[in-house]
Amino acid sequence: MTFEELKKMQKKYNRLVGIETVVNFIFVIMAFAFLFVPTNIEIWTEIIICIFAGISLLTWYLVRKSFNMEKYRKEYKAYFVEQNLKKSFTDLYYNHKEGLSKKTIEDTGMINLGDRYSSNDYVKGKYQEISFVQADVTIEKMGEDNYVTIFHGQWMIFEFPKKFNFRLQITDKKFGTASKGLTKDKTIKREIKKIITESDSFNKQFNINGEDEFEAFYILDPAFIDRIEKLKKENQGTYCFCFYENQLQIAINNNKDVFEPPKAFRKLDEQKELEKVHQEIKTITDLIDFLRLGQNVLKKTA
Repeated sequence: MTFEELKKMQKKYNRLVGIETVVNFIFVIMAFAFLFVPTNIEIWTEIIICIFAGISLLTWYLVRKSFNMEKYRKEYKAYFVEQNLKKSFTDLYYNHKEGLSKKTIEDTGMINLGDRYSSNDYVKGKYQEISFVQADVTIEKMGEDNYVTIFHGQWMIFEFPKKFNFRLQITDKKFGTASKGLTKDKTIKREIKKIITESDSFNKQFNINGEDEFEAFYILDPAFIDRIEKLKKENQGTYCFCFYENQLQIAINNNKDVFEPPKAFRKLDEQKELEKVHQEIKTITDLIDFLRLGQNVLKKTA
């Protein structure tokens, strides 16, 4: 699909959403107006409100029936996302409907999984010889009356040639209620220890738990600590890092999805969308570059 065809699809969507918005607005105004009519015609008030509610629901249904949002998202991602991913990574696999399995995250013991889990925009590839996976993840728990989001952001997995001989987790203290901390692995006789680094500022910002203090200090040298602190300062969201088996898993709780088309009433600008997608892809490459995941210290540890 060409960019001009995408623009036509988005314009149609904007028109339909505009109609829906106007109808809903009229319904709300009429509902409030009839609430103040004399009580002796209260039955007519209820009937008229029900009629407008029916019209509003019918409009909502017709808008969604008239526009194939899934096709629009698919074509948007094929045009803007997939082509740009191919330019940045080798061994690429991308599927906007797929996501990380709940078990993948559950096995790490990094965070609470709440009551409802969803994931999409699955990306798998290689950058600078580092294999990675990324997907959007949303985790919700049931509150008193409705679901409350406890994690909404990106989950990244970077793989190394060999397994780590320990588990280590570094969690931003502002990560939120999803934060869990490592639990003891029943298959091995290792206690989880709270680790204190030589950096007071780092200790104030992060909780560090691990099975091996020596290995933890080997990774958390002053340079690596400094890079994580800069990452926290210069980017949105809070982070949780976990060295697990042959992987470094990074959860970014930033309350957003990536690779999504603009919302209703926003103009589809080709250059702006290309730049937005480029910046979202750059988050992956920056993490590998900034944390120097290909450097010898991690490869030797692995």
